[in-house]
Amino acid sequence: MRVKLKIRSLLSNTEIVTSALVKSGFEAETPQLLIPRSLAVKLGLWPPLPEAQLVEVETAGGPVRNYLAPGGC
Repeated sequence: MRVKLKIRSLLSNTEIVTSALVKSGFEAETPQLLIPRSLAVKLGLWPPLPEAQLVEVETAGGPVRNYLAPGGC
């Protein structure tokens, strides 16, 4: 299911309205928002911030590396 979502970057204060996939089966210990690189650029979160961490996450298709930017949005 998709819902409309307003995302605000805490770094640039830019707001973007987009759609988000919910109830995808993805589980995490904390709330997380995974966004495409093109949206990260618009929000001023790409290239990765110095405090961003490169992490490996497990998916149904195997492990994937992503940047984690705590408190970015």
